[in-house]
Amino acid sequence: MEKEIWKKIFSTIPDDELANLIKIWKISIRGFRHITSKDITRIRALVTKECLKQSNLRALAKMLYPLKL
Repeated sequence: MEKEIWKKIFSTIPDDELANLIKIWKISIRGFRHITSKDITRIRALVTKECLKQSNLRALAKMLYPLKL
């Protein structure tokens, strides 16, 4: 269920912001060295799939929620 929520979130983020977030989160997409907003429009499904991988979701959660209370 968590992946479905993240999938919806990633689909609502504008292209230029998603490209910046990928740089910040250090997520790499196979076949692309630098990802721009123009690339995102073509490969949004691939970017979403890569972001939804368990290892990337864990890293993302650590950045967003650094303290476990």
